[in-house]
Amino acid sequence: MSKILVTGATGTVGAEVVKALVKKGETVLVAVRDVEKSKARFPGATPVRFDWDDTASIEAATRGADAVFLLTPFTDIAVGYAKALVAAAKGAGVKKIVKLSAVGAETEGIQLAKWHREAERAVEGSGLAWVTLRPSFFMTNFVAFYPPDKEGAMYLPTGDGKAAWIDPRDIADVAAEALTRSDWDGQALTLTGSEALSVGDVAAVLSKHTGRAIKHVDIPVEAARSALKGFGMQDWMVDAMLDLHMVLKNDWAAATTSVVRDVTGHAPRSFDAFAKENASAFKG
Repeated sequence: MSKILVTGATGTVGAEVVKALVKKGETVLVAVRDVEKSKARFPGATPVRFDWDDTASIEAATRGADAVFLLTPFTDIAVGYAKALVAAAKGAGVKKIVKLSAVGAETEGIQLAKWHREAERAVEGSGLAWVTLRPSFFMTNFVAFYPPDKEGAMYLPTGDGKAAWIDPRDIADVAAEALTRSDWDGQALTLTGSEALSVGDVAAVLSKHTGRAIKHVDIPVEAARSALKGFGMQDWMVDAMLDLHMVLKNDWAAATTSVVRDVTGHAPRSFDAFAKENASAFKG
């Protein structure tokens, strides 16, 4: 049995990683700002104080851990955070780091990819065992970031571009295996669903399971930029979001892999199954 520290545990992927590891019977340390408030949220796991801006807390949280799941916040200083954790992990005697990266990070084609790749290099050069996970776009993005509005429209500048959308639970299942087995040490794994879908395709699936008429409305990039700025986003974040839309529009995340099945033994969850399970979130 391993003792594993999970960062980013209050987010979509991190929370699922905690569940997957607890299910496997591992000893799980959950990195959180407020330990008391988090105890009830993570049954079977142990919250430990962790603050990305407090080096002492990072060092204390990694102490005694055998492995770390590294998931940095969505910020323009994420590389610095990743390097701080790598340094603390080395000092604490951690044996392995599994880093959550992003599909296409190796190409360094957009700014987020460059940041992810720089953080990957820090992990790879640490001297510790490592695995990098490069997932495609999350299915849950349609719940958290661009759900259909009251009229059933999803306004995105993505054209007919497709992505091999993945359920975060599949990412977590792979992460749990990579954290507890050595089979994939020293590898970067690209994680995808089993099919590539455009936002229009997604809208059709959601329509089927909700009984609503849901549609994709393709909009100009500048209209999307104006809307994001209207939400109060910082310039770097607006640029990052538009870069991701460009990745989708150009089919740069459309290729599928067999990694989820190869690592976990089960097929990746389909978007159809995801939509059916989460239909209530899209009924307006």
